[in-house]
Amino acid sequence: HFDPHDSADLSRSKNCSRTLWDLSRWRFASSSHPSTLEATLKAIQLHQYFHTVVSINDVKKGKPEPDLFLLAAQRLGVSPQDCIVYEDSEGGLEAARRAGMRSIDVRIV
Repeated sequence: HFDPHDSADLSRSKNCSRTLWDLSRWRFASSSHPSTLEATLKAIQLHQYFHTVVSINDVKKGKPEPDLFLLAAQRLGVSPQDCIVYEDSEGGLEAARRAGMRSIDVRIV
């Protein structure tokens, strides 16, 4: 879990900033259904940035199981420990932890 008050976490975050802004490498993983995801991303005008969307239809188990995030990492071609999850739910934070990924609780940022 990312702690915005921890200097080591902040340093790692700054080192990742170049990758974060390379949106071609972002993947969107959600426990929502594909039609809901597509409509939401279009409504907030972000659909063009996500070339891969992983939905609940792509995995057997949703959050808090790590399946969604692990599949997104696999499709991205990176190891889970190289991923950062931006999450707004306890189940999603737990899924990120189980996947071995760093996470940022966007409810407190």
